[in-house]
Amino acid sequence: MQSLTLLNKLAKLEKSYQEKNIIDFLKYPVEFEEIPIITQKGREDIFLETFSKKDFDVFFLNVALFYLNNIKLMARKVLSEEERKDLFFCITYPDLELSDLYGFNIPNICISKTKYKEKFEEKPQVNLDQMLWLKNSLEQLGYIDTFKIVYSKSDDGFGGEFFRVFLLNKE
Repeated sequence: MQSLTLLNKLAKLEKSYQEKNIIDFLKYPVEFEEIPIITQKGREDIFLETFSKKDFDVFFLNVALFYLNNIKLMARKVLSEEERKDLFFCITYPDLELSDLYGFNIPNICISKTKYKEKFEEKPQVNLDQMLWLKNSLEQLGYIDTFKIVYSKSDDGFGGEFFRVFLLNKE
């Protein structure tokens, strides 16, 4: 499994995914924290030996799901049930414009207070036929019916807008 070896390399570069930092995110949560799978352009290059760039959307979504599930397991280990009830986890794509820079979309792990879950769920649903890269990734991974996928539109502060996509577990 060459991809697991490469993921270990990436995890060493991306400090936010190291165990101590994840425990800090869990024990001392802010209202809304997004942890990107990749924080610097070029860190994805190690995966080009194994995957073509056109496969990165599905690969990095799979990585995000892997990290998300492991963070949830870690939360069970380090937090009480009451503390876990106060946290909400999901996957986000915070800036779809980055796909122009990277050539693929970069998912984030979102850790937020549970009180925001309802606000996220009230957002408009994404039409996956207009986001074929996400639809194809979810289909390839077998998760097409697993998530409620919503989006928010915000002012970027420079006269433009940016879209944030949320993959929320259906319950």
